[in-house]
This record gives sequence, C-alpha cells and structure tokens, in this order.
Amino acid sequence: MHEGENLKAFLEKSFPRQLGKLAEDKLNMSRQNLNHHLRKQVLEPDFERLIKEKLNIIKMENGFSITGKSHITPVDEDSFMEVPVLTILAQAGYLRSNADTEYLKGLEKMLVPKEYDKGKYIVVEINGDSMDDGTRRALCEGDKLLIKELDRSHWRNKLHYRKNLFVVCTKEDGVVCKEITDHNVENGTILCHSWNSIYTDYSVNLIDVLQLFYVKKIVERRINL
Repeated sequence: MHEGENLKAFLEKSFPRQLGKLAEDKLNMSRQNLNHHLRKQVLEPDFERLIKEKLNIIKMENGFSITGKSHITPVDEDSFMEVPVLTILAQAGYLRSNADTEYLKGLEKMLVPKEYDKGKYIVVEINGDSMDDGTRRALCEGDKLLIKELDRSHWRNKLHYRKNLFVVCTKEDGVVCKEITDHNVENGTILCHSWNSIYTDYSVNLIDVLQLFYVKKIVERRINL
C-alpha cells in the first residue's frame, strides 16, 4: 500500500467511524479534501506537518504512530450516526451514478443524533430558492436537511404526504425538496409543490424517480446577511 492508504488504515483503526469528525473538527477540511490526501502515493509535507500538529500522528519507517495523547472525544455510537453529506456540488455526480450507494461512500460525513427509527439516512444541501417563501419556515439555498429514504416497495401504496416534506431525485429535475400535494396511485404520479409562489406545481411519474426521501429535520442553516 502507498502512504495515503497506510494512513487511512491507521486512522480507521485508531479512530473508527470518525474520519468526518477528524477532518472537520481537527484538520479544518472537508471529508472530500481528506480523502484526496489519503489517495496520495506519497503524503505532501504540509499535510504531514498538519497531522502531526493536530493529531499527534507521525510517519515512521513501518507506518504511522501517535505521539502523546490525542484530544479527541470518542463518539457514542449508540447516540450518534455518521451520514454522508450530498452537497450541491456533489449532486450532479450522484445523479450521473444513478444514485449509486458507492458514490456516497466517498462524500464527506456528518455526525447526527440517533433520534429516529432505523433506515438509510443522508444529509442533503438545498439548491435554489423554490422552497424559500420569505417566512420562518423557508428552506434557503445552502440549508442542510437530514432525510430518510422511502423504499421503492412503498411507492405502490398511497404516500403519507400530508404534513411531510420530501426530497425527490430525478435526472431531469435533479435533487429537489418539495411538498407533495397529491399521489395518484393508479397512474403512479405525484404532484410537487414549491413554497415559493413564482414556481408552478408539476407532476412527476414515479417511474422517473431514482430515489424518494422523507425530510426529517434541518441540521444546518446558512446565515444570509
């Protein structure tokens, strides 16, 4: 293995399921940026100095070692879960992959509390202003939502769309957050509604939908000055 792979294996062994937290809290970089360094044949000197300064990790002849005590609080895996973050920049690639779960593995991660039932969760970044109606409920570009996938086997039944928001993934419209106001089970279509009144409602055939998610909560708000 090259140096980047060796370091990745060392980090995963020393800090299991915490690479996203390490990148953001200690190295002040995104998970994607950290992955970039971990793919290097030879680590860059600046990155070596960074991990030594921030993580007390030094490169040895036969691998890596921690000198002294690292000030990282272990994550309570019973209380938190690590989920991939589908940013605006990553959404086009995700759709090109046909929503492949392998694509998500390379994305930056976010720790969120385990407060909902089991399932497949991701965090998605809002793109555009279609859900921004200028009120306190508005979802603005850059806001991040925790969403849970609704398995395709449930799409044949009437969706529980009242008092719920959805994220709908299609190749034509992208990754969009919408309120669903009608589900025609017979012809397999949903009616998507935007909170911003300049956008008109439109119908989507579920055959064209790659994935469908329930919105669980807002996990990050962007401050717009």
